[in-house]
Amino acid sequence: MYPESITRMKALAEEMLALSTLDEKSQRVFCSIGDKEYLTPTEAAAYLSTTPEGLIEYRAKGLRYSKLGTSQNSRVYYSKENIAKFIDQFEI
Repeated sequence: MYPESITRMKALAEEMLALSTLDEKSQRVFCSIGDKEYLTPTEAAAYLSTTPEGLIEYRAKGLRYSKLGTSQNSRVYYSKENIAKFIDQFEI
């Protein structure tokens, strides 16, 4: 990975953490950047009526995600926009 990519990923991760807020009604932490809302794997799995492990299969089928950080323990987020696009591709 190129050093500028790592720097950009770190900056984005810091920005997401800084923008994370607690939704008082649901008591869940959510993150949004601009007009995009990001879900954790647990939240995305619930949204898609699957398990976090099931998301791995969906990723193999084209579900896009964002991985922030440079280590094995990097955080994974799913944007609602990408989830909607993933669902739309299976519409008949």
